[in-house]
Amino acid sequence: MLRLIVRAVIHDGEEIGIVAVAQDVTDLIHAVEVRDRFLSTVGHEFRTPLTVILGHADIALMREDGDHDRWTAVERSAERLLRLVERLIAAGHSSLDVESRSGVAHVGAVVKHAVREVTARAEERGIQIVVETLPDLSAQIAVRDLFSLVEELVRNAVEFTPEGGPAVVVSARADGRDAVVSVVDPRGRNERGGATAGLRPVLPDPVCA
Repeated sequence: MLRLIVRAVIHDGEEIGIVAVAQDVTDLIHAVEVRDRFLSTVGHEFRTPLTVILGHADIALMREDGDHDRWTAVERSAERLLRLVERLIAAGHSSLDVESRSGVAHVGAVVKHAVREVTARAEERGIQIVVETLPDLSAQIAVRDLFSLVEELVRNAVEFTPEGGPAVVVSARADGRDAVVSVVDPRGRNERGGATAGLRPVLPDPVCA
């Protein structure tokens, strides 16, 4: 299988030709297929016992006994592991779902959606999530992948911030040719934590002669 990359050649503002580069990616495609099968198999093997754990946790939480807090912690941890497993399985479908894992993501819209997914948990813990003004940025990354990255960063910040603690601050900015998404929790403000994801720009520039 060949991968073909074509770029326009620009001279004095006019297109004077094209540059085409072909690369044999047969071995790469085979390696990706092997990886995808592995991820899918492992993901399904993990999902089955996690589903059983969640079922028993739900039953235990229906009972009125002194172990409510303990079973709540079990359920929350199992739910988080299940989300990670679902992403693992989704990653195993990448070679069959190329279109949804490529293209351009509008950073602001995806960040807001990811924050909404964590808002309920933040309210449970008495933590406010502050989304600073988001510039109009786009990045060359699949929407699903960007969403997963930001959601996990925000969820970790909420989980590791003390209950009723200071706000978690989410922001995005342009840094040269990169788009940078930052999630800062109280540890980050004390120079002990926080996280940043750097993303590539939207599209490469044309070849100029």
